[in-house]
Amino acid sequence: MLRKAYLSLGSNQGDRLEFLQSALLGLEELPLTIIAQSHLYETPAWGFEGTTFYNACIAVETILTPSELLNGMLQLEQKLGRYRSTAVGYQSRTIDLDLLAYENRIIQQPALKIPHPLLHQREFVLRPLNEIASQWKHPTLNQTVEQLLAPFEEGTILQKPFKDWSPSIFSSFPFLVIEGNIGAGKTTLAQQITSHFDALIMLEKFADNPHLASFYKNPKAHAKALETHFLIERSNAIHRFWKTNQATKVIADFSFFKSAIFAQNNLSSADFTLFCSDYDAALEKQPLPSLVLYLEAPISFHLQRIKQRARPFEQEITIDYLEKIEEGYATFFRNNPDIPVLKISIENRDFKNNPYDFQWLLRRISAFATLS
Repeated sequence: MLRKAYLSLGSNQGDRLEFLQSALLGLEELPLTIIAQSHLYETPAWGFEGTTFYNACIAVETILTPSELLNGMLQLEQKLGRYRSTAVGYQSRTIDLDLLAYENRIIQQPALKIPHPLLHQREFVLRPLNEIASQWKHPTLNQTVEQLLAPFEEGTILQKPFKDWSPSIFSSFPFLVIEGNIGAGKTTLAQQITSHFDALIMLEKFADNPHLASFYKNPKAHAKALETHFLIERSNAIHRFWKTNQATKVIADFSFFKSAIFAQNNLSSADFTLFCSDYDAALEKQPLPSLVLYLEAPISFHLQRIKQRARPFEQEITIDYLEKIEEGYATFFRNNPDIPVLKISIENRDFKNNPYDFQWLLRRISAFATLS
């Protein structure tokens, strides 16, 4: 059974944001899900002289018991270079993870006390916790987080913009391409990342293809004209973009090799052989993406999205066609292992409306850079 717990995170040594990001990634390796995340707060050291902290709180759902969760947190602290000292007093630290509360449990053990015994005294904990759990009631003090925070004056702690959580994904992947089956939400996500990082965007003008509507009504008759048009337009669009831009933060909602994937599915064997010679010649002139972010979901998800956005020319798309496109992408990635691909399951994620999901995605990209 899933249980809800509240955790605090802090750092005042080294790259504070990097340590907090690493902590979130490490926590997500445990059997838990981060369901809420506060802003970052920059706060003075509390109880000792030291550099300012970044502090935040998160809510998680987990199957772990309180002691199992705490043990996982302590092991993660050690992995990030923090070893708790037995010396009296507080010290600067790369990372500080505290288990604040676990449901409404009251536990008083030598190594585990929840609620955290100092929770109600620490504004740097209460203020971010109030963001995500204002109505959680302290089981011994019988006050909500909002009530516990009331005596503290505002303005003593600096709230950072929520986007400050974001890792610098473009430092590792200056040319990011989003791919996926029809209806995956590629354009929406590309636009969101562009806005978030002030990057340049390259969008496919698929609706300008005059053969699209005819193709979905009669694929065999119009496939060659459709794919030839897409090949030429994608090649020209990419060429025009890079001719006029020398940016180091670029995102696109299509890849050039999308032409090969769809053409192999849509064309006859003879036409595809001829198509490949034009494709290969054009491919030599194309810049390769530094990362392909592939959005995965069940076919039923794509079909529902297609119906929801109600583009007239897409209403002829069948489950069988979507399955073949999905397999086309899978085959292409298997046959081209040199292309860096990060597959992301999107079925239960809402990057547009849920900032926690969006930050989760950015952490996945950042973690992939570490693994690459």
